[in-house]
Amino acid sequence: MALHHAGVARRAGPAGVAVATRIHANLFGVVAFVSALAGASTAAAAELEWRPCPDRPGVECASLDVPLDRGDVSSRSVSLPVSRLPATDPEQRLGVLITIAGGPGQRGTDWVAPEVHAPSIASRFDIVSFDPRGTSGDTAITCIPEWDPYRDLDRTPDDAQERGALDGRIRDLAAGCQEAHGSLLPHLGTADTVHDIEVLRQALGEAQVSLLGWSYGSKVALRYASAFPEHTRAVVLDGYSDPNLAPPVHELEQATAFERELDELVVECALRDDCPLEGPDPGMTLDGLLEGLDESPVAAGHVRTLRQADAYEAITGALVRGPSERERLLHAIAAATHGDGRMLLGMADRFRADFEASGLDLGTYMAIVCADDGAAWASLGAEDLESLTEDVHDAAPRLGAWLWSPTAADDLPPVGLCAMTPAGDPPVADLFDGAGAGPILVLAASGDPTTPLSAALRAVEDLEDASLLTIRADRHLVYPLAVAADGSTGGDCVLTAIEDHLFEGTSATQIDCPRA
Repeated sequence: MALHHAGVARRAGPAGVAVATRIHANLFGVVAFVSALAGASTAAAAELEWRPCPDRPGVECASLDVPLDRGDVSSRSVSLPVSRLPATDPEQRLGVLITIAGGPGQRGTDWVAPEVHAPSIASRFDIVSFDPRGTSGDTAITCIPEWDPYRDLDRTPDDAQERGALDGRIRDLAAGCQEAHGSLLPHLGTADTVHDIEVLRQALGEAQVSLLGWSYGSKVALRYASAFPEHTRAVVLDGYSDPNLAPPVHELEQATAFERELDELVVECALRDDCPLEGPDPGMTLDGLLEGLDESPVAAGHVRTLRQADAYEAITGALVRGPSERERLLHAIAAATHGDGRMLLGMADRFRADFEASGLDLGTYMAIVCADDGAAWASLGAEDLESLTEDVHDAAPRLGAWLWSPTAADDLPPVGLCAMTPAGDPPVADLFDGAGAGPILVLAASGDPTTPLSAALRAVEDLEDASLLTIRADRHLVYPLAVAADGSTGGDCVLTAIEDHLFEGTSATQIDCPRA
């Protein structure tokens, strides 16, 4: 692992704000991180007692006991659910593929099922995953049990009254989270999850494991590979979440990507003869709708109304889901401009339902983010936050206020719950590059707003032994295309590249797949 001098590399942000962009290492930061994780290696290996999972044919379940405080192996234990799909071709078995869910805050066990993985991969690996801390069982976080408290507030405040209402709600949520889960909150960060994966590896009895990380899970996978390279056989990072990017810059990069995808959708619509959005400028039509909803909801049936928050959720959800949902979005916007908000509200409802069905609890998400980045946010002054807010809003005039909504109080960081929940670890002064681990394959979709292509392009420069696969697709995550490969789409290209990587450890430096 390459070491760099003195603290944190900084550069001026787009408006001159000094923000940490790449976190490089001093020796003490590296040693502290690795030493804390190494405690797992000195502790007695946990044991897994496998049993058939109820209502999940072919899948086995177990519980993994890990110390709550990874720095103190004598601290009380917490139990993490684990699932395994044994290799369907034991004679050709290559080992264990640990999949790491995204969010943060998704349950990993939900991703252990035959329909989730390509048959060729499931034939040669035991597919194993776990529910990270905070997502289920005795560590489940329920700070924000439902969407309604947020839907009822204006999350793009225009005046002191609206900002005060949002600020007060966030304070209440933070206080409730601290009261309910105060002892857990400092132990929910990414470094804790990395530690848990090492305990899991030992419990599985594997000298090496392969890793597949989705979205935020890619961040976890790369940090594990960097901390335990000798135990890492191969890594696939799907939807690269850069662990070397400071939180403020990540927010700016993501907001820029969402805005770009929305702009492209509107511009392409304007060039069509059948564009659902009326008028010479479809962008103005959209802007007029969003501005109007800020003041007056639109009827959505006899009982419900479409609010601005619903419209934003429908838009961002459609941009993540892919081309068919983006086309549906255009028709929904058109209907709403004529006073019928049912279609757009229905899209928002499906987004929220999918969010909840994925096991991604908003409270868990916030708790993990705060454990990781609370200290980084706290280090920024009010002037830095104000300038960053301007940068985001300039880069994303339509979506920036929604994606980035700081509260009114100067002492509250933009990630609201972090204000009153204790941060876990201080920022790790380290460049995570997977040095010494097995080969790394980064999967990226060109039109992914959640984990933008720009992050994946940066990965091939930062990582020790990395290949990059790109595919022209307007979606978040690439691996599902391999699972659905049918001989006629770019999915076959993706599947072949993943097979070559996981089976043989070979990949071209750059792989370009056709449009899916």
